[in-house]
Amino acid sequence: MLNAAKAIRNAELREKLLQKEKLSAVGKAMSMMMHDLRSPIKNIKAMTDMMRLDNIKSEWLDMIDECGRQASEIFEDFSIYQGNTDKKVDGGHMQGSGRRGQAGPFHQ
Repeated sequence: MLNAAKAIRNAELREKLLQKEKLSAVGKAMSMMMHDLRSPIKNIKAMTDMMRLDNIKSEWLDMIDECGRQASEIFEDFSIYQGNTDKKVDGGHMQGSGRRGQAGPFHQ
């Protein structure tokens, strides 16, 4: 009976380890994706500024700027979350990582 219990426990531990490895791989992939997208997103503002310098006037430029700003905030939030993964998680939000009075890095 003792050997059966050990075998069950070992199988459970292997499963938990596999889950942690999968989550780690997903986290690394997300990190790489966020890194690769950060520069093109930040270039949005520079491009709309150049268009304005060329006297291009459109309400679309402000909307494009706003979308770029929102995307940049997502990158910043992810970066904050990534830097605080060792802090205690409470209710799905990282404690102490919110900006501008928000509860956590993934606010709405």
